[in-house]
Amino acid sequence: MAMATATAAILCILSAAPVVSSGFTFPTALMSNWSGNLTFAPTGPRSTLLPDEGTDFLEISSAMDDGTVYMRQRAFNQQFRVQTDLQVQYCSLGTEATFAVNANETSDTQLTICWRGPRLPSHAAGCEGCACAQWQMLLDGDILSVTFLQSPPATHGGYTLTRSGPPADPKILQAYSTGPNVGCAISNHTGFQPSGSGAEHVEVPEATPQSRCPFAKAFTKPTAPPKVAQEDSRADFCINLNPDLGVRLEYTVPLPCTPCAINFTFSMDAKDDEYIALGFKELEAAYQDSSLIPDMTDYWGMKSSLTKGMYTPLTGKILASSGTCVRHLSADECFAGCIRDVPNEVFTDLITERSNGRVSISFSTPPHSFGATATDVSWYNTGVFKNQRFMWAKGKGDDGGDCSTSVAYGYHFENRGLMGLGFGSSPAGTGLNKPC
Repeated sequence: MAMATATAAILCILSAAPVVSSGFTFPTALMSNWSGNLTFAPTGPRSTLLPDEGTDFLEISSAMDDGTVYMRQRAFNQQFRVQTDLQVQYCSLGTEATFAVNANETSDTQLTICWRGPRLPSHAAGCEGCACAQWQMLLDGDILSVTFLQSPPATHGGYTLTRSGPPADPKILQAYSTGPNVGCAISNHTGFQPSGSGAEHVEVPEATPQSRCPFAKAFTKPTAPPKVAQEDSRADFCINLNPDLGVRLEYTVPLPCTPCAINFTFSMDAKDDEYIALGFKELEAAYQDSSLIPDMTDYWGMKSSLTKGMYTPLTGKILASSGTCVRHLSADECFAGCIRDVPNEVFTDLITERSNGRVSISFSTPPHSFGATATDVSWYNTGVFKNQRFMWAKGKGDDGGDCSTSVAYGYHFENRGLMGLGFGSSPAGTGLNKPC
């Protein structure tokens, strides 16, 4: 954007009249387009795969006549409807969730949104409101810092953005619904949007120089399922978990795998004084309510919930290495940040290596029945590993050559990821993770 245009846009923002209603007043200073990259997300820090390299990553509209404000995170088509009665509805890719503005933690330069309604099975045990999930924006001039905790203290998202344009047109943001709940209407429902919910139709206003739809390139097309390197006797897979940090998970499956041992290799960029770690969590549950799944109170933390029907033979297993030996770890003592060494009772063929600025950990699983074909054992579409949640991290530390050195493993903040291997995948593509 040219300097004159940017200056004019900011002056327009600063001179805009505040939203007046009988209820909550949305902070006018936050109404803008905001650009930047993800410092942290379930995928880990991400910049290279964001549409337009993070330009207008977050759009916050001006207010509609009734005071309603829309927010949209472009990269994942996540929509928020914020009303003057403090109610907030979240909509994304055919799902929805309930939130509310925390008026006690909101000001001219701060917006705090917390969970509304009963806790989900995936939330922390016994939590309510902000203790289940909390999304906070803090403004300092033209810099917006955003943190999403779910459930605290686990960070679900975090980024620092710079003001990059005037408020979005609320009618345009309202129209970017991707499910039955057109317009992201307020409800008390969480999960997949029920058919027939929301408004019947929302008109997209004709584009003008001021309100031209900025989303033509906002949603990246899904990557087609990769061609599996398959022989008669095996299938090979490689998943690019995070391009920014060079995080990869490769695995080879003998076919038919009924049963078989799977050979994994996990690797990522690591400096000489850093270790890497990997762990297997439960199956995907996310925003499903208690009518669909039982309690999984450690879902968002490092500890795993061994809930019937929601875990695999690999759930709860953690490995770490700085390139000289492999540590077997457990996080079963607390929600996040408690790590201890445990005996190896699961994996075989353990090999670790440090080379060319990367550390790798290779291992084999015990024999299990995973499927007969390459499609059965894939990590996307209907494959058995699609819903397997996988966590990874790196931090400062050295294993001392024989894994006898005490290492302060813990919560890794930015340099970590936690997501289903095939999250967002469908027959048309592989979702947020990509093939190598």
